[in-house]
Amino acid sequence: MPLSKNSKYQAILKTGVLYLATGWLIVQIAMSLTPVFGWPPIFAFGILFMLIPGYPIVMMMAWAFEMTHKDKGWDKADDERQAKGGGKGFQIAVGILAGLAMAVMLLDVFFLVDSAPEEQRVIPAPQTQ
Repeated sequence: MPLSKNSKYQAILKTGVLYLATGWLIVQIAMSLTPVFGWPPIFAFGILFMLIPGYPIVMMMAWAFEMTHKDKGWDKADDERQAKGGGKGFQIAVGILAGLAMAVMLLDVFFLVDSAPEEQRVIPAPQTQ
């Protein structure tokens, strides 16, 4: 069933497509920079591992926002707040949380990888021909 411009789910679909496109771009950049900077391959997979479960969460949040936002008549209040330059607190909070998540992931990848005691580390067996 094609969606018209007046479809009430258009904003939700736009959010999903934007998330997928941005996630694909982030994964491509991580995959191409991993060998250049000598990062372990787990770095790019870690980013992918964070993006995949995030998709349904983002879609549910977009759906909940769309269902509550339009019904309560908040459009005019949001437009006025944006015109005054307010309403940036949520964006700043999301940016800080995303930065902290990336910092924790980088800490795990680069500093906590070799934290296992020497006797617990797995050493691959030499290959013979």
